Amino acid sequence: MNIDDYKYITNQIFPHGMGTRVSFLINAIAFSKFENKEFIMTPFSYQTKKREFDTNPRTKTYDYIGSCSRWDTILNLDVKKITDISNDELRKVLPLCFPSLNNVPSIGYGNNDKIRLLRSEIKNEYFKISKKEINDKVKVSVHIRRGDAIPHKHRFLPNEYYIKIINIVETFLKKNNINYEVKIFTQKLGFYNNGLKKYKIYFDDKVSDVDVWDNLLNSDIIIGSNSALSSSVGMLTDGVYIHSDRKNQTLVTDWLYGSELNYDLLKKRLDEIK
Repeated sequence: MNIDDYKYITNQIFPHGMGTRVSFLINAIAFSKFENKEFIMTPFSYQTKKREFDTNPRTKTYDYIGSCSRWDTILNLDVKKITDISNDELRKVLPLCFPSLNNVPSIGYGNNDKIRLLRSEIKNEYFKISKKEINDKVKVSVHIRRGDAIPHKHRFLPNEYYIKIINIVETFLKKNNINYEVKIFTQKLGFYNNGLKKYKIYFDDKVSDVDVWDNLLNSDIIIGSNSALSSSVGMLTDGVYIHSDRKNQTLVTDWLYGSELNYDLLKKRLDEIK
């Protein structure tokens, strides 16, 4: 691929879950900014108009199509879109699915100031996110992925992990006399709530996936799971995002990691974003 051969960059049609598609969209936008290429939006619902490129049978279902349209509501569709490009210019469009920013020196992992500036630009230009409510409580939100809601051997993270990280966060907030609330977002079917019963739990039969994403994004502290939905929130949030470990390190990130989390690291990150 020679980037100089292209005038535009867009997010590629990708037959996968919506969290993954949001994450790849963010990466594509960030990559376009580094390369000084114009980014054009491919709405998620455009999946249904270009079915010949879709080889995944499950994305041809009605529910998936409806999900694409539902997730379009978080996008700023007033920007230039793929449908605005003439047929002659389509050959100048580079669709990106998984561009890597790990080797981009002007952004680079660890440069939190540049990451936050990039994040702010991406959110303001390409997303529609509800305004954060201001109150006297620190909002702590926990996302437990669907696969981790059920007690079986294929879980990525056990309940004990979530409990441990919540306890570290609660200990810090209590020690500093900070009012807070903890909300857990997960699926209802088969949910294994051992050790989590005392917290407010919001199930997917009452809260849509888009509303979960919005709630997480507008939280002060997010305890994420090993899921693309969690990761996409971590890429855009102005709050503190806690991922399980560095093995699933996502681009455009200034995260904390549960495998390393302690009081001092949490305090340092909260001080940085005040």
